[in-house]
Amino acid sequence: VDYFFSGHNTGIGLLGGFDGICVIDIDAYNYTKYLDKEATPFSFLVKVLDKLWITYEEDLCDKLTIQRSKSGGFHFIFRYYGDISTISSKLSVIGKKYTKENQERDLIDFRKSGYICIEPTPDYEVIQGDLRKIKTLNEAEFIYLIEALKSFDLREAAVKNRKEAIKREKIKA
Repeated sequence: VDYFFSGHNTGIGLLGGFDGICVIDIDAYNYTKYLDKEATPFSFLVKVLDKLWITYEEDLCDKLTIQRSKSGGFHFIFRYYGDISTISSKLSVIGKKYTKENQERDLIDFRKSGYICIEPTPDYEVIQGDLRKIKTLNEAEFIYLIEALKSFDLREAAVKNRKEAIKREKIKA
């Protein structure tokens, strides 16, 4: 293994979409660049995990294998065997008004296929769980995970929809 990783630009990949493997790609560096310059990529990860843990309890977070990526972002790796065909790959995006370039930037992506580099590839590190024992989410956990991650979406339409939903809830109450 040392030979293959010494002085070469190579790594080991994990194929998504095979045997239920799913990956959530969290581009924490975009959060620190465009939304909170005082934050660190790790503090954004904590913010995301807090959202999951507070509402769904710790079981969901414990089922996620979490890896730090070379770019400073994170991967949530898990298995899910249900239908993913209707899930958008762009779960959360930083809206144009937050960027100097007036372009949207990825924040949280759902990877249905393709591959990601994994540990022991240089600069990739598993910080929770075990890549040899990737856990399976049930349908309720999967749906909650996807919906919770969508709440970080800062595109104008998504923000408007959330505000309207809050108004409707207040009227019902």
